[in-house]
Amino acid sequence: GSTTEYLNTLTVPCALSSCLLMQDNNGTIELDEFLSMMAMRMKVNQKIKEVFDVFDTDCDGFISSSELSTVMSSLGEKLSQEEVEEMMRWADKDGDGMVGMQEFNNMTQEVVKNQSIS
Repeated sequence: GSTTEYLNTLTVPCALSSCLLMQDNNGTIELDEFLSMMAMRMKVNQKIKEVFDVFDTDCDGFISSSELSTVMSSLGEKLSQEEVEEMMRWADKDGDGMVGMQEFNNMTQEVVKNQSIS
């Protein structure tokens, strides 16, 4: 058969008992299901990058406390300096005083995960 037919028969064992990716509930994730999941993840990552870019007003690849405060204020959320600093401490995992794209992505994923658990 063709390469495409072969690829379509590849399966990945599902380690989770209730795997959300399995559209046909056969205990495996077929290539089309995996590709669909990856496409969805890429769209989510692009949306996260777009939100990050809103906060990264000087386009240096990092969000500073000043940028956070300014953008939140423009969104109608007037934060105290203490609140800004607390948000920065929570998001700034490497302690450099800035929130990079990876930290922002991890923070966003954590928030989404916590919301889906609640």
